[in-house]
Amino acid sequence: MYWCILLLAHMMIGLIFGFILYEFFHARTIIIFCAPGSVLPDLVDKLLGRIIFYSSLDNGRIFFHSLGIILLFIIAGLIIWRYYHSFSFLVVGFSVFIYQLMKVMWMEPVSWL
Repeated sequence: MYWCILLLAHMMIGLIFGFILYEFFHARTIIIFCAPGSVLPDLVDKLLGRIIFYSSLDNGRIFFHSLGIILLFIIAGLIIWRYYHSFSFLVVGFSVFIYQLMKVMWMEPVSWL
């Protein structure tokens, strides 16, 4: 039950961010890419930390709770936007960043940096 509430809460943050961006850019696909971007860090890191690396890490904040993943999404998003004129990865990168701001990740500099 806890996972469902957590997933829905993060999804709601992504949808709110998507609707705010929609007001500026008037592209409906922004909303579609913001919602998964806001749950992506927990989906990947909880799967890796709690299930796969359970014996060694048992942590839900491994790779996708860092600034490095945001930089990778932004760089990939800029490349995709330049060549294919699609801002999907940029929106996912910014929604992951908003997710990290909402989780107050700068208070845990070991995980964030």
